[in-house]
Amino acid sequence: MSISSLEARCLTGGATSVCDASGGEDEPELVCKVYHLEMKRPNEGETLKLIYKKVQEADFSTMKPLSYMDSYGDTPSCTTSRVKTMLRIDWERHRTIRVIACEKLQPITSQIGRAFMRAWLEVVKCHALLWSIGVRYGKPSLWNIMYSGEHKCGVLTDFDLSILNSRRRVPGTDRKGTKPFMAIELLSENDWQGNLSRQYHHELKPFVWILAFVCFRYQDGKELENTIVDSWMTGDPVTCKAKKLIFAFDIDGFDKYVVSSFKHEWQLAKELVDWVTHQRRQRTACARSEDEDPYYSDSSSSDSDSKLTDPLPPPVDLPSVWEAFVRQVHAGRKFKGLSYLRDLIKELGLKDVLGMAKPDKS
Repeated sequence: MSISSLEARCLTGGATSVCDASGGEDEPELVCKVYHLEMKRPNEGETLKLIYKKVQEADFSTMKPLSYMDSYGDTPSCTTSRVKTMLRIDWERHRTIRVIACEKLQPITSQIGRAFMRAWLEVVKCHALLWSIGVRYGKPSLWNIMYSGEHKCGVLTDFDLSILNSRRRVPGTDRKGTKPFMAIELLSENDWQGNLSRQYHHELKPFVWILAFVCFRYQDGKELENTIVDSWMTGDPVTCKAKKLIFAFDIDGFDKYVVSSFKHEWQLAKELVDWVTHQRRQRTACARSEDEDPYYSDSSSSDSDSKLTDPLPPPVDLPSVWEAFVRQVHAGRKFKGLSYLRDLIKELGLKDVLGMAKPDKS
């Protein structure tokens, strides 16, 4: 395999580049993702190997929506430890160049209408199945959902920050996400301080925000500029939270801004946004009525970065949240142009997803 180019990296900064790669004649088209990250970070290649093993043990008939990895590795000669030592800089957090080769994919936004919704639902299903076997994906984002032209399906990618329940972990490593798509309750000081114990519903909600985002920003597979959802793309979680709350509160007022490519799908997106924000209000009211908030942990972010915590317990809300989600999608068939949702639910076996998964024994 050959890599077309590599960019220089600095001593302290991290970056990710993606470039075309070539393999054998019979191999699919590949790309290489090149990171410059701390050595102590979990290796995405090793994580994917463990995930593939867990999927095989769970006896899933197919997991095409799971990212295909061809090879991976580090470049030992490119670590920053020697340079940091010469400069008398603490090298404990030294970095290396890490490379992973995987199937070349298309953005999911290359699809519209039924094809997009099928790919989107395939990825949501894959994500739920992974949670059911103890894999907490960590950061659902529009840019981590791709489309495979070869398999004609949606694909979940980018597992470098995934958490396996069976592994011991560094405190605070689950405080991640892409702000425009994060659950509203995660855009808070409690989450950034590591006081919020994340559950499955926190990771399902980003898929809803992704669907709403696409309905305004992509027309015929092309990304638009100056859309009403551009304001979600901010580094400030408080600002992002405020913008999304305003959007959810006056959601009917945004109908006129929806692109024609997703005018039918927007009807379902509206229902789902209303559902996830209603769920948030219910959980907040429940927490305030009790002495202790069941969604907050006793752990503090003041723990040392090097101290490991015990493995995570299995998610307690997965069955009920998934069932409610499928009901919402099924109800969307009543809208004009969305009658195909009934067939997609049946074709993808969404009602039987959790019956396909064996309980996580970790």
